[in-house]
Amino acid sequence: MSDPKAMKLRSKRPPVPKAQRADTMERAHKAWHARLAGATWRQAAEVAGSANGDIAATAVKRVYGKVPPLEREALRTLWRERLELAWRQAVVDMTEQRPGAITAAVRIASAAAALDGLNAPTQVDVTVLQTLEALQTELVAHDL
Repeated sequence: MSDPKAMKLRSKRPPVPKAQRADTMERAHKAWHARLAGATWRQAAEVAGSANGDIAATAVKRVYGKVPPLEREALRTLWRERLELAWRQAVVDMTEQRPGAITAAVRIASAAAALDGLNAPTQVDVTVLQTLEALQTELVAHDL
């Protein structure tokens, strides 16, 4: 989780609710950015130098008042990077002819296209075969 590019994701941070020690704030900041990059709380704790995931999560909540929400564009950036990483692995898997690699690649490509709205909108064509009056007449004729 030490990828500096992934760590630069921005989030809307609520104001710090009360004065905190600088080292506590630094650990909370590192833990939160590791979470943004896709780390579990346990992994975030390792990055931040905390004893375990519960301590890291508590530190983030204490410093920020709550777990900060992500901006929409930050989430898109995060998922673009995750999909890019998955795509690179899918290409390796296809090259090595691993079972399911093509299916995985198609799913990744589909998710990437949907993320940025590259897919054409789905068009649904509904054709009414009978008018409401014709259906009503038929129902009355059969005593339904």
